[in-house]
Amino acid sequence: MRGYLAAGLAAVVFALGGGSVSASVVDFEDGYSSGNKYFEDGFVFEQLGSGNVSTPRGCVYEGVNSECMLLQNSRSGKIVKMYREDGGAFDLLSFLYDGRDGQGPALYVSTETTGGTLFSEDNVANDMISSGPLDQFKNVTMIFFRDADNGSARVDSIHAVAVPLPAAGFLMLVGLGALGVMRRRQRAA
Repeated sequence: MRGYLAAGLAAVVFALGGGSVSASVVDFEDGYSSGNKYFEDGFVFEQLGSGNVSTPRGCVYEGVNSECMLLQNSRSGKIVKMYREDGGAFDLLSFLYDGRDGQGPALYVSTETTGGTLFSEDNVANDMISSGPLDQFKNVTMIFFRDADNGSARVDSIHAVAVPLPAAGFLMLVGLGALGVMRRRQRAA
């Protein structure tokens, strides 16, 4: 009986948040493409409209050249939707970005396909810039990246973390309680 109780308590502690949740860093180098989607580290990047998610080289941050997501100069604007493969919620912690084609504004990031927060830089930026804290993108299920002013933008090193499901802990408690009731009834019979 004590063994069941110890195992049950350990499971409850894990389900209620004792398990570790680690941040994902999508750098567009270790994933794979399929159709109009790019998959990496549990996240999906889907090109809306025609085309696919392009991952060219040429993103420079602190002197290091790497691959990144390109939002290519297009008249209608290129939109890439980011979401978790399992459909769960996540927090967007930070990302690197830069604009191309001599433009000031670089890109919009939002939870809708239009509008959103404008991430801007000066016209002579040659290096990627960190987005900083992103409190407006907590506990979201999808985010849209869109190029600004018909220019091009590059995005790299997206830091995101899955939001744990608090309901899982409650369901675990209910299940363990039901097992305890069943066990007690078996002993009484």
